[in-house]
Amino acid sequence: MTEVGLKYRSWEGDSVQPYVGGPFFDEHLARYAFAEAYCANKRVLDLGCGKGYGSYALAQVAKSVTGIDLNDSSIVFARTNYSRPNLRFDVVDATAPEFAGQSFDVIVSFEVLEHLPPAAVGLYLNAVKRLLSSDGCFIISTPNHEVVRRSGVPIPAFHINNLTPTELRTLLNCHFKSVTLIGQSRRRGFLKDFLLACDILNLRHHRLFKSFRHKAHADQRVAGPPNQLRPWCLEDGWGEASRFRFSSLLWRQAGMTLALCGP
Repeated sequence: MTEVGLKYRSWEGDSVQPYVGGPFFDEHLARYAFAEAYCANKRVLDLGCGKGYGSYALAQVAKSVTGIDLNDSSIVFARTNYSRPNLRFDVVDATAPEFAGQSFDVIVSFEVLEHLPPAAVGLYLNAVKRLLSSDGCFIISTPNHEVVRRSGVPIPAFHINNLTPTELRTLLNCHFKSVTLIGQSRRRGFLKDFLLACDILNLRHHRLFKSFRHKAHADQRVAGPPNQLRPWCLEDGWGEASRFRFSSLLWRQAGMTLALCGP
């Protein structure tokens, strides 16, 4: 575990293992597939890049990608397994990134906010705004705490700043001129997708409807993959990531909330 200012911690098991079929991997990869459309020929910062697979995916279309993470072992993994001329990885604190004279057209930061103590959030978002170009785009994601709370899914020990979508929007509106919330959900067929879209009050998590609730993992910290497995690469394709949808109609009821922010 690494710890720096304001008790911002990097836990050894807090980033997803980049192996096809591994817990949470497809839905994480799907967020990078979503972000790819905004990154063509852009200078991209992946703030909280974890094991680096998402930075590598974005580097296929971006002008350049810089992936940063506080977890030094994750950065070692990223440098070892993902390499391109337009891609670099560095160990950097998300609340105090220093890129003298640099700005980025797109900054993505997936599942970082919930790891930060409230006292550090302002530093984090101010850093993003400082590094974002005048016409840039900031894409952030964090679990929808309203859904997490209602569904009874256990909260990992390293999720210390849990926000509902409304709280997220209020926070981001203090730093960015434009904020659009988007919900991410797995496609489950027309009827279930329609019912989810209608469930803006998250009634499906009421005890009367618990038979419809989806089984969830108790914790994101999982054992490492067998040695014979190799890390995900582009040749593996997007896999199950294509089964996820992103919609501004789902920000209340989807388990994961994203926000598109403009300076």
